[in-house]
Amino acid sequence: MSQPLDDAALDRLFRTARSYNGYLDQPVTEAQVHALWDLMKWGPTSANQMPARIVWCMSDAAKEKLAACVSAQNAPKILNAPVSAIIGMD
Repeated sequence: MSQPLDDAALDRLFRTARSYNGYLDQPVTEAQVHALWDLMKWGPTSANQMPARIVWCMSDAAKEKLAACVSAQNAPKILNAPVSAIIGMD
């Protein structure tokens, strides 16, 4: 049987977690994106499948296309981020 998460893990996941509006000036590699995907696919779901479909915008051209589709105040965030993800669902 699984052990419950300790308070430090619960704090990190829920109690002190925040959305960030800034980014480190570091690239995100394709290997890191693949590692993230590999973690996500193991998460629990209602039907034992991964319904999320993700488009990763990593190139300047992809970020420019995405930035053209969002509000003017969010476009610079997309253009300056090392990677953006569009998450959809089947």
